Amino acid sequence: MESLTRQERHDRSRTRAWFLQVHYRWEAEGRGFTLERALSATLEGRLVSPRRLPYLERLVRVFTDNRDQIDAAVASAMDNWRMDRLSFVDRSILRLGATEIICIAEVPGRVAIQEAVRLAQRYGGDDSSRFVNGVLDGVYRTVENHDSLAGDGPPPDPQSHTLRRSPVPRRPSTRQRSPGRQRSPARRRRPPPEDDPPPDDDPPPEGRPSPSSRPQPLTPLLRILVVNWLDRLNPAAGGAEEHLHQVFGRLVRRGHQVTLLCSGWPGCEPVAEVDGIRVHRAGRRYTFGIAGPIEYERRLAHEPSDVVVEDLNKVPVLAPLWSRAPARLLLVHHLFGATAFREANWALASATWLLERVIPAAYRGLPCVAVSESTRDDLLRRGLEPSRLEVVRNGVNLDRLWPAPERFPEPTIVFLGRLQK
Repeated sequence: MESLTRQERHDRSRTRAWFLQVHYRWEAEGRGFTLERALSATLEGRLVSPRRLPYLERLVRVFTDNRDQIDAAVASAMDNWRMDRLSFVDRSILRLGATEIICIAEVPGRVAIQEAVRLAQRYGGDDSSRFVNGVLDGVYRTVENHDSLAGDGPPPDPQSHTLRRSPVPRRPSTRQRSPGRQRSPARRRRPPPEDDPPPDDDPPPEGRPSPSSRPQPLTPLLRILVVNWLDRLNPAAGGAEEHLHQVFGRLVRRGHQVTLLCSGWPGCEPVAEVDGIRVHRAGRRYTFGIAGPIEYERRLAHEPSDVVVEDLNKVPVLAPLWSRAPARLLLVHHLFGATAFREANWALASATWLLERVIPAAYRGLPCVAVSESTRDDLLRRGLEPSRLEVVRNGVNLDRLWPAPERFPEPTIVFLGRLQK
């Protein structure tokens, strides 16, 4: 096993975060987009240390050459769980960890697991680190068990692009076990704490303390641009804006970079940070359709985005027609339709109605998320593709809303809908 210096270990930790971005880009693009193309697209216009690029290219090449075997090893370590049911982030981390455990000879298996757990803590969900720990521990045990059965052999070539070991499939379990209950070394050996700071870009020499104990963020996993008419602080904001900040604020806390382009109001700051989201405000509520694209070209077009999300709340902004990104997504709360003529004056209602008529052409082929079945049905009637439509229902903020401590004498349900003068 090759001995690495502290600087080399630090570079590899950073390189693993880059691999997640490349893998995420590859999966988001879909069929016909190779991992090598995803690597080139991810690095375009971005500086990567020459110390880290060779290992990143090696990870991409090794995973590409051995994808089927790596996926089989991961799948065999998951009880009653499929790869296609995992989140993008969890699947990326598992593939990275399994690649290093199985294919990269100089990386100890426990080190690969520890690094994967650290990434899951930073970028995954609440249970991701335990789940990743358990699955990769299963992969590691299978590989080690196969090695012990095979006996000693010639040492593997560290630069080899083929499997250093052939994982032995585990016997399928007949017990049902959720992903959060995988057998995991975390119950015996605590993984690195979430606020354990990664090394600085230029770590101090051995034995010298780091100049700062604050956690240092890794390179953002994704650069996301969100386009919406309002932000949460706008006096006219409502539930759609609360939903936007809840969802994308959580993505910020998981390591993504989110920028919101929206309209402003008299006296507002043109650029602000809200819930970790960088907010650019342009125009006013009724002029944002024109001011938004102008602000994008002036201030945001030079910052490449990985994903552009239009948060469509009643009136489309037509962001796919003037924004540029490899992946684009439509998030729809609801549309006006004929009700616009009951909500606004004739001229404004007519403009809204006409803008909604171009939705099928402007958003054709884009993945679309609707917050309810009724919104999905409305979009289907307007001509959007059923195969590109998914429903993800709104949640409830339990920090603000919770059941009453005392029950009513009669069974009672409290419903709060839209309030408007």
